[in-house]
Amino acid sequence: MARDEPTVPLLEAAPDLGGSLDDNGRGTARLVRVRVLRVGVGAWDPRSLSLESAPLGLLVVDGALVRTTELGGRRAVELVSDGDLLWPWDDDSLGQRAPGRGAASAAAANGDLEPPGPAAAAWSVLAPLRVALLDARVAALAGRMPAFAGELVARGARRARALSAQLALSQVPRVDARLHGFLWHLAEHHGRVRPDGVLLPLPLTHELLAGLVGARRPSVTTALGQLSRRGAVSRVPEGWLLGRSP
Repeated sequence: MARDEPTVPLLEAAPDLGGSLDDNGRGTARLVRVRVLRVGVGAWDPRSLSLESAPLGLLVVDGALVRTTELGGRRAVELVSDGDLLWPWDDDSLGQRAPGRGAASAAAANGDLEPPGPAAAAWSVLAPLRVALLDARVAALAGRMPAFAGELVARGARRARALSAQLALSQVPRVDARLHGFLWHLAEHHGRVRPDGVLLPLPLTHELLAGLVGARRPSVTTALGQLSRRGAVSRVPEGWLLGRSP
């Protein structure tokens, strides 16, 4: 269930958005307040929010959610967390191009390949989530301050880079090495250093990890057993503990 919180200053919800602004710019940005939405763990459809309420998208303040895309009987999973910028309304148009447009559609029409069918996207909150709605006031601020607009663009670019790294890791042949590398990839953003290793405080199930690394769940369970015996990864009450770098 999603519920509104009181509006908060934009730079309180996302302090690093002011990193490239001068003192005057930060002073102006502090006057802009944004609506913050709190969402509990479980299925959630961010497309239920109107585009008019957040024309620049949704900014994750804290928490984590997963986006699952299914296409041709396969699925891909993306982890989205604090600092990421979302534009969920494009999901409504997945796979809805007019027939006959594009090389794949033409080939399918000629019987040269089997079209995969429309893609479907679903969202689920993994850890209690807060998102800031970047509304018309934020859009006006971005229009007056190119440096601030650049910070927002950088958020989208960062998410794209993270997906590129995830795609590269999914090509590693051995599932244990693929999984170990991906957990360290997540630790770059989420990890907390402890005397006994690096804690990854996320409730990542075997099923979810399988979707994130492009493997079957039984293969992930086997790979985690191998990593655990080597002291590389262990399950702890707070999440996962990484003991050795890959």
